[in-house]
Amino acid sequence: MTMMDVGVSQTIPFPGKLALKEQAAEQEALAAADSVDVARLRLVRDVKQAWWRLFYYDRAINVIAESEQFFQQLIDTAQSRYKVGQGQQQDVLLAQLELSKLKDEKIELISMRHSTGIQINTLLSRNSTTLVKLPDQAEIKTPVLVVADLQTQAMEHSPRFEQHHKMLSAAKTRIEIAEKDFYPDLTLGAGYAVRQNTPSGESRSDFASVKLSINLPIYAEQKQAKAVDQRNSELLQEQYALQDEHNKVHGEIATNAAQYQHAKQRLALFEHEIIPQAQQAVSSLMAGYPVGKADFSNLLRTQLSLFQYQSQYWKSLVETQQLLAELSNLIGEELTHD
Repeated sequence: MTMMDVGVSQTIPFPGKLALKEQAAEQEALAAADSVDVARLRLVRDVKQAWWRLFYYDRAINVIAESEQFFQQLIDTAQSRYKVGQGQQQDVLLAQLELSKLKDEKIELISMRHSTGIQINTLLSRNSTTLVKLPDQAEIKTPVLVVADLQTQAMEHSPRFEQHHKMLSAAKTRIEIAEKDFYPDLTLGAGYAVRQNTPSGESRSDFASVKLSINLPIYAEQKQAKAVDQRNSELLQEQYALQDEHNKVHGEIATNAAQYQHAKQRLALFEHEIIPQAQQAVSSLMAGYPVGKADFSNLLRTQLSLFQYQSQYWKSLVETQQLLAELSNLIGEELTHD
């Protein structure tokens, strides 16, 4: 027989399959949304850490500017003593050399500040030539950290764990879907066939049809059972990934918290002991040098040490704030003073 047959068909999954597929897809979509939150937190961390690097460069440049003034004053004093025969020419030359070295270091810091400014503009999707100017004052956070509390916060608020939990839930649902494949799906169809008349003109009736088919899992051991094994392996993979993320985040929190505590201790040591003592020593030597009661090399070495201590103070302060930014990224929320 010849005819033109037009029909439609619809597969009807075994009851429960569609709901499970919808559930798995929803969990995977939510996990994808969590990945956006993870990227957002990392961006906030990167901007904060770059901002604090910029803060350090500004403070270090100011320290160098103050040191330049000191060395220029020292050069003038050494030249005056040399002219009247009370000093040595090498004192002038050494002071001039240290001043030149400071200028070179200042140029290097300005270059690094420029590069960091470009990095911040890039992170913020701004024109790379936009001037990044920082305020004279900055809010310094020095909270007391408890590692166990931070780890608990991370488990409750970090989108990294939320993402893994949702992927784990989706993997469990995929196993249920694979187990449902042991049951047959139905396919319903309807068609209509149009037949032409015979060559002699005799009329022919059209055909209408209804079809029902069932796909039987006759190779269940080779196909459906293997699919269940695969889904179980994927579930184990997600469980191991969650445990690995748990161990990694907890370890990073403990490490950053310890580094933060050490940086705070160094910061307090520089602020309350080392820098005040170095300033007193420089003042005493500077008062004694013009009248020949202080050695020039001691004065030079002490002032250079003071410069280094001041730079290390700002570096330690910036390090505490950068570590807090990293901890905020790890726990999934902003750290407060409390």
